[in-house]
Amino acid sequence: MVNAPHLAKERGIRVSETISSEVEDYSSLITVELTTDKAQRQVAGTLFGRKEPRIVRVDDYRLEAVPSGFMLVFSNQDTPGVIGKIGTILGNNQINIAGMQLGRVALHGMAVAVVNIDSPIPSAIMHEIRLLPNIFYATLVEL
Repeated sequence: MVNAPHLAKERGIRVSETISSEVEDYSSLITVELTTDKAQRQVAGTLFGRKEPRIVRVDDYRLEAVPSGFMLVFSNQDTPGVIGKIGTILGNNQINIAGMQLGRVALHGMAVAVVNIDSPIPSAIMHEIRLLPNIFYATLVEL
């Protein structure tokens, strides 16, 4: 906490803190926003019980994902079978699913998922996932 503002400034990261007495969904929430010339993305997180971190929002999608280890993050059209196909690909390649959270705004609209997995996904398998119908993006995150 002591060095964070200085390190952020050195790296060109703008930090703003908002304190409000209004009732919110979470007593503390940190939102990271990335803006490029192509897109703007947001991820928000909080602590449950002061010790358990959770990702609670990706862009406009609410979910409750555990930020740890390897995570497959993808966006898809919310249609039947998408999750099953991804699970089958992972299972056929001996990649174990540790947890999964899905967020959507509307029935049959766009959705975002975070799948916690026990091991990394090789690039050829990531390519196979990205080629699935109704998948808009898929990326592997390692924390």
